[in-house]
This record gives sequence, structure tokens and C-alpha cells, in this order.
Amino acid sequence: MTLEKCDALAPGGKPRKLSKFLLKSGAEKIGLVGHMPHLGEFTAWLLGGKKVQVDFAKSGIALITCGDLPSKGLGVLQWLATPEWY
Repeated sequence: MTLEKCDALAPGGKPRKLSKFLLKSGAEKIGLVGHMPHLGEFTAWLLGGKKVQVDFAKSGIALITCGDLPSKGLGVLQWLATPEWY
């Protein structure tokens, strides 16, 4: 397991740049840690676009599958959990 900082997840980061960063990592499974609204915006981008709204509770977690390519609209939300669930 490795830990890497990615500026594309910071405020003002672009989803496409974050997607390229994830592809470059070559990892099969990746966990992202961030803050709202940036993490929610990237999640919405994966699920289909800016009109999708995903609100994470503090310490919330989601599982999104994308097949081989993390790209706009290719994500499928498998589950979304709040801290009360775990």
C-alpha cells in the first residue's frame, strides 16, 4: 500500500486530471480521501456529470466501480455509507 498526494483532488482540481492520475497509478483498487465539495464533485463526474449530487457525511465512504477506466459517466455507485453504518 502506498500513500500519494494528488493536487487534482484539491480545491479547483479538474476531474479529468484526477482520472489521469488514477490511471497512471496502475492500481486495481484506490481509496481517495478528501473534503467536500471536491470529493463529491469528482464522484458526480464519475457517475455522470455536474447535475448528479453526492453529499458525503463527515467520514462518509462510497464504493464506485469504473471497470478499467475511471472516466466521466463510467462509474457505478455500489454503496454509500455514513459513519453511523460502520
